[in-house]
Amino acid sequence: MNELKYGGGIWNLLSSVLHFTEEQKKSIIGSRGGMLRQQENIASILDIVNTVQEKVENNMESMQRQMRGILDTLTPIQQARFLIWVEDGMNGEGLIASVKRVLHMNTCCDEDGTSLSLSDLDSTTSL
Repeated sequence: MNELKYGGGIWNLLSSVLHFTEEQKKSIIGSRGGMLRQQENIASILDIVNTVQEKVENNMESMQRQMRGILDTLTPIQQARFLIWVEDGMNGEGLIASVKRVLHMNTCCDEDGTSLSLSDLDSTTSL
C-alpha cells in the first residue's frame, strides 16, 4: 500500500504525510551521513560485544576444565571441602580474609626479599 499511495520508501511516505518544507528536506537529507556513521559505530560496538562474549565463554569453559581437573584428583571428602571453600570465598571479603590468613601463616616476601606485612594488603580490601 505504501508503494501505491506514496511512491514507495520511507522517505516518500514521511514527505507525503508530514508535508516537509524544502528546508526541512535539505536538513534531513544532510543528516544522513551522521546516521550512517552511527549505524557503523553500532555495528562496530556489536562486533566488540560479540568478541568479548566469545572470550568470556571460552574462559568459562577453560575454568570448568580446570575445576574438573582439580576435582578429579581429590577424594570425595576433599572435593566437598574444596567446593565449600570456593563457595565461601565468593563473597569477596571472605576471600580477602582467607588470603590474609594464609599470608600471615606463611611468611611472605617481596621480590627483593623484604617481608610484606598485612597492612600492605589493606588496599586489596577495596577490590
